[in-house]
Amino acid sequence: MTRNNARAALVALVAAGSPPLSLQAQQVPPQPLGYHVVALPLTAGTGSARETHVVLETPHLKLATVVLRNGAILEEHSAPTPVTIQVVSGRGTVTLGAASETVSAGSLLALSPGLTHVIRPDAGTDMVLVVHHLKTPQRPRRAPGT
Repeated sequence: MTRNNARAALVALVAAGSPPLSLQAQQVPPQPLGYHVVALPLTAGTGSARETHVVLETPHLKLATVVLRNGAILEEHSAPTPVTIQVVSGRGTVTLGAASETVSAGSLLALSPGLTHVIRPDAGTDMVLVVHHLKTPQRPRRAPGT
């Protein structure tokens, strides 16, 4: 199977007029209607045990793919912003604080800011994940007295 056959297209809607985006290390100007098409892996393929790639970044959104192969675990961590994790392929367990959830292709988790989580693929299973980080735009600070 070729690399192109193992990819899916995701249409990510972003605000019209956004500054240029990072798309796999290439600057891509916004489309006239304010959207971009991003290629995502459908299978883990071959490579390092754990690979993370930012596929789109705007002032309001960051999309990254995470591939876990050969028993690699996404160790305990948290994010300061809301995050969703979509399982594209594979099966495993996500530990969310004191709870655990079994996930597989098609599962989507919505995490609150600061929630610690760990992702463990099932034995003999590789996983492909898409992680959506929602960013809070920074408001300009007002000068004192205004």
